[in-house]
Amino acid sequence: MAQLETNFSISIGKFGKYLEKFLMQEYWQSLLLTYADGSDEGVWEALFTMKELFQKHAKIVADVFYFEYPHEEA
Repeated sequence: MAQLETNFSISIGKFGKYLEKFLMQEYWQSLLLTYADGSDEGVWEALFTMKELFQKHAKIVADVFYFEYPHEEA
């Protein structure tokens, strides 16, 4: 989202090391939840969080670039 909001004019750094500077705190916290703690339950929670984040932002990106989002597949 940071890139969309700035028309791709910023660099988030190698491997996204500066990404936190460009995200709202709630988005950053959600992104951190995609890292599992190593437990079976933690891995599943991270996976489902990642799925939710992807779907939410994929729809936004699709709208910006006039792509059709495959709702049925998602």
